[in-house]
Amino acid sequence: MMTRQSPRFQAAMERSRDPDGFARLRSCCADNPGAAPLMTRLALYRAATIMACKGGLVTDIAVGDCVELLDTQSQVQAKGGTCKTYFYQLLHDAQIFPPEAPATVRAFRSSTGQLSVEELVDRYHLACRPIRDLIVEYLRERQPVVDYTTLNDLASHLANSFWRDLECHHPGIDSLNLTSDVTHAWKQRNRIKTTTTVDPQTGSRRPSRPRGSTP
Repeated sequence: MMTRQSPRFQAAMERSRDPDGFARLRSCCADNPGAAPLMTRLALYRAATIMACKGGLVTDIAVGDCVELLDTQSQVQAKGGTCKTYFYQLLHDAQIFPPEAPATVRAFRSSTGQLSVEELVDRYHLACRPIRDLIVEYLRERQPVVDYTTLNDLASHLANSFWRDLECHHPGIDSLNLTSDVTHAWKQRNRIKTTTTVDPQTGSRRPSRPRGSTP
């Protein structure tokens, strides 16, 4: 969807899926003196692309959908530029996003050395792809309203401490419909903390102990 563009595709989506939604976007473009025709055309095409891939109307487009498109765009198109990112600002100006969403894509692209949501999750090599994708989607939705440290912690808790732990103890697990035995066993493991202190005399580790207890 990102490697080729068809004006007829965008026009068909606008006509058959959500003419009112696209009219709303066009009105915002008309009110923005800096929105050149090329910027407007590409922004509308990006909105149509998200709708085609995710379903729904213009008002159903989420911040996470835009982040996913930006990630894909960076992989298949070497050059970025304002023309290719204006679609996010347009959706924001049209009040499609919640009020706390960043006004521009700089919130997702300005920092260096930070891992993408996919990279944060894929550090843990989850075997179940649907659960991996679910965690990624959830983190994308949280990304606009949390800082990077919090996002990293969420990825660690969900992908590693929760699901990776379940996969290690229950190979082949592929559903969040957990039995009471599996849930209880996970909670018990989560309450135990193994220290890394080594006895200088014997070289052995201290025994595991409940979290929060005195060593």
